[in-house]
Amino acid sequence: MPNSIPGYQYLIIITIILVAATFYFKKIKYKNKRIKPLIPTSITAGGWIIWTFATIWSAGLRETQITTILVTVAGVYLIYKLLTKKDKEAEQLKSTINQLKQDLKNIDNKRLNKSYKKFIESYKNTYC
Repeated sequence: MPNSIPGYQYLIIITIILVAATFYFKKIKYKNKRIKPLIPTSITAGGWIIWTFATIWSAGLRETQITTILVTVAGVYLIYKLLTKKDKEAEQLKSTINQLKQDLKNIDNKRLNKSYKKFIESYKNTYC
């Protein structure tokens, strides 16, 4: 039995990270709202905690399991915060670029309108 415990440690870490990554990169929605990865990650961690209390009777092994779960969730949380910060920065840059494109169109339209007015005046003076 003690030889199988480290396998579960890896399984805990892998499943928590996979759940977080799946919900972060796939952008899964429920009722038209994106599910934040921390919700299913917390549910997965809770499941592992329940599993730990239900199947592991040794206090030392139980503490090791709980520590593994909490450290993995904390690591996922920190990585998620860093990634969302980068996502927000990227969205702000995209928004700035789109605003600059719109401003450029407005500038070009002003020049075009000015040229058009000059053309109309010239046309009226010449042909009317």
